[in-house]
Amino acid sequence: MTRLLMLASFLIFASMGAVTAQNADIDKNTIIRSLAPIRYMAQHSGQARAIDLDIEFKTGSSNLTNRAKRQLDIVVDALKDRKLAAERFQIVGHTDASGRANMNLKLSQRRAKAVFDYLVHKGGIRNKRLTPSGLGETRLKNVLAPTSGENRRVEFVLIQSERTKADSRQKSDPKNEIKEKVIKW
Repeated sequence: MTRLLMLASFLIFASMGAVTAQNADIDKNTIIRSLAPIRYMAQHSGQARAIDLDIEFKTGSSNLTNRAKRQLDIVVDALKDRKLAAERFQIVGHTDASGRANMNLKLSQRRAKAVFDYLVHKGGIRNKRLTPSGLGETRLKNVLAPTSGENRRVEFVLIQSERTKADSRQKSDPKNEIKEKVIKW
């Protein structure tokens, strides 16, 4: 019973973090809505803006499929949109649970790097806007089917928005504080 509750809690928690692109027909606007910064979001929600794209890979491979390239072309269009053009993103690679954990970690890093390279070299996105990283098999999308292909994927996470940083700096700047007038009786 305890294990069942733990599994249910994990599934609920895991589903809260990122919007998931459920099919190959992901569109530019869904990506923008999922990743565009919301003013003061970082201070109030604790949740990063993210989208989990079904950019799938074959078992043991970091080569992009033709389907993955078509999806990344849509991502390029979204990243060039004015709502996202000034933002930075972490590209997070994931694997299924086949194989050893240390090999899966390296593979997930190669997958993130493959997506990074495609976006930079084919899509013309500035490399300073993107940070590739890998988590291996540590965050399975489908924990009930740990070797399922849907676990081999890439996620995009908004790194603290430049606009949010500017808002935070403005708030913390003493020159911008509202000075209260104290009336002494």
